[in-house]
Amino acid sequence: MLRRFDQRDKEQGETLLEIVIALAILSVVVISVFASIALGIRVSGLHRNEVNASAYLKSYAEAIEADVASGGYANNTCSPNYGSSFTSTFNDPNFSTPTISAVSYWNVGTNSFPGSCATNTYGLQQLTLQISTVGTANSPVTEKLVIVVRTTCSSGQSC
Repeated sequence: MLRRFDQRDKEQGETLLEIVIALAILSVVVISVFASIALGIRVSGLHRNEVNASAYLKSYAEAIEADVASGGYANNTCSPNYGSSFTSTFNDPNFSTPTISAVSYWNVGTNSFPGSCATNTYGLQQLTLQISTVGTANSPVTEKLVIVVRTTCSSGQSC
């Protein structure tokens, strides 16, 4: 028996246009997924650098605290050499060595720490500690930590 040609037989399957549109939609979805993954990796690297920088600054602050507690308070200087035990052993190629980027002494007249380093003998220093990533890091970070140190008081000494 001969089969009769029917109009519906021509409409079976997909046309080239339908395949191209489906591929375009699929490629947009795939590109979006990969872009999301790439962003997640970058943000993860940034967060890792922030956490490491914060931990290094806290360790540096503890080394400064130990120096001051052992009688190493540096009075009347705008560039104290605190925490050298930490900075001499610091070895992370992704970060600069932590530094004291600003020093301010207590001003009794204004009851505050002025923005500049005007020295005095009141025994209170505000130190701004800083660390940054170095090189061509994908996630550059600069962290700062502000601490206050004071001279140790001997018995019978007024502080």
